[in-house]
Amino acid sequence: MFAYTRFFISFSKTYFFIVLFQQQHIVITGAASGIGKALVKELAQYHCHVLAIDKDEQGLKLLMQEMASSKTQVQILTLDLTNADQIQALVPMALEKLGRIDLFFANAGIALYGSFSSQDFKARQSQMMVNLVAPLEGLYQLLQVANGHPFSYVITASAMAKTGMPNYAMYAATKAALDRFADCFRFEHHPACHLMLVYPIATKTDFFNGQDLSKIPWPTQSPQKVAQSILKGVKQKKTSVYPSLLFRCMISLQLINQWLMYPYQVWNKPHQ
Repeated sequence: MFAYTRFFISFSKTYFFIVLFQQQHIVITGAASGIGKALVKELAQYHCHVLAIDKDEQGLKLLMQEMASSKTQVQILTLDLTNADQIQALVPMALEKLGRIDLFFANAGIALYGSFSSQDFKARQSQMMVNLVAPLEGLYQLLQVANGHPFSYVITASAMAKTGMPNYAMYAATKAALDRFADCFRFEHHPACHLMLVYPIATKTDFFNGQDLSKIPWPTQSPQKVAQSILKGVKQKKTSVYPSLLFRCMISLQLINQWLMYPYQVWNKPHQ
């Protein structure tokens, strides 16, 4: 009887997970590599519609080939999110291809290693545009056109949103800004939108621009592990996802302080 109950619970959870993503219209930025590509592949088991966006056109074409035999219908769109005009075109072009958007993964990101004084304006601007402006503008545009249609918006932040590391000042600043934005946004009245932020530690990809391993922050994990944690978080309607339990434990005191501030935030919440 106990074994039957366990099987029933496990089957129910699996069935709900499958139904959740079936026929969903999904956008993923930064989809040609790393966490974005892992998300596309994790969704391969579902009959859903995915628009994979990246500036790497060849990487997107390769992804299309790899997904040819999957259940997922994949389309690709080449956009450079360091460009303000292309950021503005992001949601309109996605809607043109998909018809509607149920789930949006604002995953694209840039991390340039080096002291703040060594990075020129272009390097600083590119990180600001891709890491901060693009995800916030995408959310803004979706809110304008949602018309009550519920959607989930998932932003890939970073462990550095919670704690900085030497020579990642600009990158950490953009991710920390996302963290504070989400903290404020959730107290506003946006009933159609469920916002979730993800705080992955360094992933084992080429995200860090070919740096040697000694410069990549410890600890690390695979993009597949992060993607699985993200989809599980979407299913559970979480507001924050920490793919690394070790990192969550490392910042436990910081999280406790965040919870202690919650009553103060509620007290300042505007009345609708």
